[in-house]
Amino acid sequence: VSWLAASVDDASLSLNELETAHAFMDLEMLTAFLQEHYQKECMRQFYRLLGSVEVLGNPAGLMRNLNHGMKAFSNGLTGLRHGDRQSFKDGAKTLVKHGAHGVSNTISKVSSSFSRGFASVSLDEDFLR
Repeated sequence: VSWLAASVDDASLSLNELETAHAFMDLEMLTAFLQEHYQKECMRQFYRLLGSVEVLGNPAGLMRNLNHGMKAFSNGLTGLRHGDRQSFKDGAKTLVKHGAHGVSNTISKVSSSFSRGFASVSLDEDFLR
């Protein structure tokens, strides 16, 4: 189980600030307001952390790669509408590059996690070293 807990990839955690338009409230309301906000923020960070777990293939990293590729492709389509074929080629190239990287990285992380898991249950001391 320790191999599972130690396999988080590139997860930055931060809590968003709290903003309110009604700053004047009693202590009980303020406490409830703060508690609700930071509970939501902690859950959001938990899901972000869960999305970076390597045993799942780091789905957050896959989404980042696909998002970057799709944005470039969308910009390329916009350029193509204005007659710029090169921007379309560049956008398509970026989409394929980032998509392939994201998928291969995900497969690599999943297989690596399973490999570590099988190694830990094999109880082979020589292999574990």
